[in-house]
Amino acid sequence: MQQEMYKVSDVNNIKEMEGVLFYDNLTGLLTTYGFYQHVQDVLNRIFDAGQKPVYIFVDIVGMHHINDEYGYYAGNEVVSSVARLLGQVFPEGICARLEDDHFLVLVQNTDVKERIGEITNIYSVNKYPVPEIQMKFGLYVQQEIDEDPSVCCDKARLAEHEIHKTAGVFIGEFREEMYEIYRRKNYIITHLEESIRDHEIEIYYHSIIRSVTEKVCSLEALARWNSKEKGTIMPGEFIPILEKEHLSAIFDLHVVEQVLKEIRLRETIGLALVPVSVNLSLSDLETLDMVAEIGNLLEKYKVEPKYLIIEIPERACVANPSKVASVIDGFHAKGIRVWMDDFGNGASSLNMLKNFDFDLIKFDKGFLKGYDAGGRAEAIFRYTIMMIHNLHIHTVAEGIETRDQYLQLRLLGCEGMQGFLFTRPKPLREFFEADSDFIKNSRTLTEDMSSRQYYADVGSARITDLELPEELGVKPEKIPEGLVEFCEGKVLCLRSNRAFFERVKNELKHTAVQGYDPGWYRFEGYSSDMEREVDEHYRSLEEEAGMKEEIRAWSFEPTENHRRMLEELDRKGPWIRYSDRNKSGREYIGWIRLVAVDESRGAKCFEIILK
Repeated sequence: MQQEMYKVSDVNNIKEMEGVLFYDNLTGLLTTYGFYQHVQDVLNRIFDAGQKPVYIFVDIVGMHHINDEYGYYAGNEVVSSVARLLGQVFPEGICARLEDDHFLVLVQNTDVKERIGEITNIYSVNKYPVPEIQMKFGLYVQQEIDEDPSVCCDKARLAEHEIHKTAGVFIGEFREEMYEIYRRKNYIITHLEESIRDHEIEIYYHSIIRSVTEKVCSLEALARWNSKEKGTIMPGEFIPILEKEHLSAIFDLHVVEQVLKEIRLRETIGLALVPVSVNLSLSDLETLDMVAEIGNLLEKYKVEPKYLIIEIPERACVANPSKVASVIDGFHAKGIRVWMDDFGNGASSLNMLKNFDFDLIKFDKGFLKGYDAGGRAEAIFRYTIMMIHNLHIHTVAEGIETRDQYLQLRLLGCEGMQGFLFTRPKPLREFFEADSDFIKNSRTLTEDMSSRQYYADVGSARITDLELPEELGVKPEKIPEGLVEFCEGKVLCLRSNRAFFERVKNELKHTAVQGYDPGWYRFEGYSSDMEREVDEHYRSLEEEAGMKEEIRAWSFEPTENHRRMLEELDRKGPWIRYSDRNKSGREYIGWIRLVAVDESRGAKCFEIILK
């Protein structure tokens, strides 16, 4: 029994054991172990000759395709033929097969690039099992004899990796910044759990603004890695690495847990509560049962599902549609809303949306590039928003940086906005450090959760061809349309299209009142200094944006007849036709219908169209 412990099957002597350890049985080249046993002798010989050694990392491109197309036997022949070519072109060096279709050559740095070119020429004139293959080469020239050979090999691999997906480039040369990137990548991978344990991950919150009120209606959670050793590591650097290494699920679950903890903290310091969205990647969904894990966290911290939103990127829907659809259903079963993130960044398709039950579509900031008011981009955006709303899906645009962008998208009916125009991401600790006035103002600028459904209904209100009164006989985009809110005896115009504004402006040409009157409102100047200041503030913003007076929020006191109509109309239903005369005696015709009711504020929203 004791003797059998030292028995090695099919190896009868020490020479055969050395052969297995030192040489690859398919190609006859050195194994990785064998390479490192010989490397120092070769390095000494090259440096003694006053030359520099070069490490060449070789990769056969598309080996999986070769195996699938021609079979594994042909694939093995390709690997063997490349091994023979390397030995033929670099006879004075040492060659090793590292793994699968990867090779390593150590040779004196003399005419290396020219000899690499010979490999392709030799292959093309000989009959090999596959008509044509491509190889990529990464080069690292060792400068000092005491450099670690394993690090030198890594640098050659990095040089090849840099050009691996670049068409028409076959040789990559190492640059020192490549190794720094490689080291930071390794740091991210190996220090993830430590960073979570040491509280180095901090959550920043970026506000999402309701476009008709300019109040905060939700927050997006963004993570910053404040490393004690590396300083601040931004998501754009560490998120792709964690996703590729299938570690992002650990990180994102930690983010969810921190968000749920901080929802409770927000209550303690007097901040208004709004839903918080957290981003999940396809890697998260494929690695863990995120629905079950997040459901457990909600129970653990006693947070209602309505305060959490999940964002899933558009590319995940393309890469694994069945998984994404299943996850959406799972979150909905737990009462958690799900948004599509980065719409317009990849293979966007409105047809694709019918396969996914998203609650909201978030337009990527790239979707806004080249936007021109009144041009093709506006038309595309208008009809995209219209079709998304017809699917009963809400909309948010991110990357809003100018007042002009905000005003244009509000005009088109985009319900939410996010961008540096409004706020920059902030951590919760900044609110802990704030005074009571700041907290009070923050609550004033935040939407009340009791009004959330009201504004959701308002945002979804749209006129379509199918429901228009036949008397109009024109296309929806040419119909003067506005959404108004009736509250505490006054009317606020929440949104209007250009046709509505132009009609209103024309009605005002023969009147002397200061303000805007769509024909059945009466405005008698400012009722307070605050109203005057607000009006002046809007004017300055519009002038700055180059919009002048074209897109505004207007408030009026209705006439007595229309006040009664607005008070009595309390059921949703078909259009109600009305007619009246404005102050100059000119008759006008319009239609009105109830869109939504906010019981908490005693507010009603009506949609108006004018003939």
